[in-house]
Amino acid sequence: MEYSAWDKGCIWLSVTKGLGVSRRQKLMDNYQLDELYLNIEEWKEELVDLLDEEHYDRLLASRKEGLVDKEIEALDRIGGVALCWGSDRYPTALNDLPQPPVVMYAQGDLSLLEERALAVVGTRNITRYGRDVTQNFVGDLVTNGFCIVSGLARGVDSVAHRTALSFDKPTIGVLPCGLDQVYPAENKELYDQMRVRALLVSEYTMGTKVQQFTFVERNRIIAALALGVLVTEAGEKSGACLTVGHALEMGRDVFVVPGNIYSKASLGANKLIKDMQGAIVTSAYDILEEYNVAVEQEPVTQMQLDFVENQIVEALQEGDKHIEELIKLTGLSVSQLGPVLTKLELVGLLHKVAGNYYGI
Repeated sequence: MEYSAWDKGCIWLSVTKGLGVSRRQKLMDNYQLDELYLNIEEWKEELVDLLDEEHYDRLLASRKEGLVDKEIEALDRIGGVALCWGSDRYPTALNDLPQPPVVMYAQGDLSLLEERALAVVGTRNITRYGRDVTQNFVGDLVTNGFCIVSGLARGVDSVAHRTALSFDKPTIGVLPCGLDQVYPAENKELYDQMRVRALLVSEYTMGTKVQQFTFVERNRIIAALALGVLVTEAGEKSGACLTVGHALEMGRDVFVVPGNIYSKASLGANKLIKDMQGAIVTSAYDILEEYNVAVEQEPVTQMQLDFVENQIVEALQEGDKHIEELIKLTGLSVSQLGPVLTKLELVGLLHKVAGNYYGI
């Protein structure tokens, strides 16, 4: 891919180590980056005043060492591209950020950046309830025209991406590291699928490892790329709550699924609901209605149940039931009831809890 002098100026700021977001923003606000890249020596005195001598020297050294060309070569090797601030390819949604990234590195289907998107975020320590909620909401959203944005972390993020891919629908993963890194390692197969079938984006240069601050910075990108943020399950200190904060600052919508009031995994989500009137959603239809989406097919959570299956689901809506109670309710033997419960569990309508109890 060909890059202009302006693009190279943006990449130059990105690959220069130790500049930080605020110093990059000063340069973006005060200079034509192509001219600065080509003629940095002419602005030495101004740059030293604006930044300091150490950071001027870092900029000069990175240009002399050819770090821009090395970064482009590394991107070319994996089929990645640099989307540079101020260029036609740059995602316009990121301009809503107070300090937009100077470059977004991307690998995969760039057209997904133009899709109507919703961010789905939540806890890494996902419960069975959180998994069911995430799968059901994402299934309904992607089959009704939404692209799913998330952060490829374990837990809610991974479930959201995998669910979208299982429907062969679009999803965007926002990384807290370079495009050539995988974190967590257990998600390597998911990363590989995303590179081919979806889209990976990152504001970090090739080779950048995960650090604590990169997770925090990554959250603002997730919020910016979407019309709204859906929290399916979040603990008290979940990074999802930070993503919600960024969403609110940019005027994005926020939707929160309520959770078990006794579960630590739901403390953050339930607090958001208390703090934000109108954020609660109990089905994907609440979100689709908000965006005036005409539903073209049945939601994945609505299934044709036979009489016995419907009996069981309705009974469990009143609370967890022991298998003996379900035997009395349905009139089936243990051997007859077992396959029915297994089917309902496989499709996510119930799950087994301790002591031969079943719940939803």
